[in-house]
Amino acid sequence: MAESSIDLSELGIPSLEVLKEMYPQLKAMDPTELMQRIQLLHDMKNLQSSKVDRKLYIGNIPPGITPQTLMDLLNNALQKMGINTDPPGNSIIGAWISPDNHYAFIDFRTPEEATNGFALNSVAIHGQVSIYFCRISFETVVE
Repeated sequence: MAESSIDLSELGIPSLEVLKEMYPQLKAMDPTELMQRIQLLHDMKNLQSSKVDRKLYIGNIPPGITPQTLMDLLNNALQKMGINTDPPGNSIIGAWISPDNHYAFIDFRTPEEATNGFALNSVAIHGQVSIYFCRISFETVVE
């Protein structure tokens, strides 16, 4: 029986046997369930590390639009264009709009879906002149 769909040593995680010795409460846990939890933690770590790659800047948004309305409109546009990737569902999972309501940041599920989001460049929302997207690099500046 295969212990894992991921190689724990590549993640810097000890083997299941070592983990069970380190944490006796894990001995009672089903090995499959334990590996699923480790896989979930691994996936969550990858999501966090790719956050910058999943975020796009949007300029020229219509005044008064809410984050939820913006997400709904853009997700609907992506679905109509057939741009969503697997798994099915909404590609855009979060939005933040600036206090002056001139720009926003939207978060996609994956970096690939964020790249696909560029297909929405120049889309008109609520009759507003087209919006535009760009990827922002959040690099630390050291002086």
